[in-house]
Amino acid sequence: MSLTVIHGFCTGSPCNDLNNEVAILPAEPGGLLFQVHPETQPPAVAPSPPLEIADVVDPPLPAVANVSSPSSPYTTEPISSSTAKAANIGLSLTAIVVISSLLCVMMVTFVAKVKDL
Repeated sequence: MSLTVIHGFCTGSPCNDLNNEVAILPAEPGGLLFQVHPETQPPAVAPSPPLEIADVVDPPLPAVANVSSPSSPYTTEPISSSTAKAANIGLSLTAIVVISSLLCVMMVTFVAKVKDL
């Protein structure tokens, strides 16, 4: 990593000093715990015992079923007329908002031009 000075500003790693030596070292795991108040430190927990192969129990697999006729778990239902009406109302309201917004912009522009005359 090189350190470059451009118009009085030092560029490069902020963890290095001007001699390109490491000035800030990373904290070791648990190394900063002595700075925490003793009442707020995490409790000392005993390590968990190691797992053995005999400790791991796999649940039994479900029984195999012979299905004679394949049936689809998904059924297609026709869209109800209430869903279609709701979609039509939503589109109509969106069109009304867009058109009224455009009309407002046109009116503001027209009024500003009239005032300039």
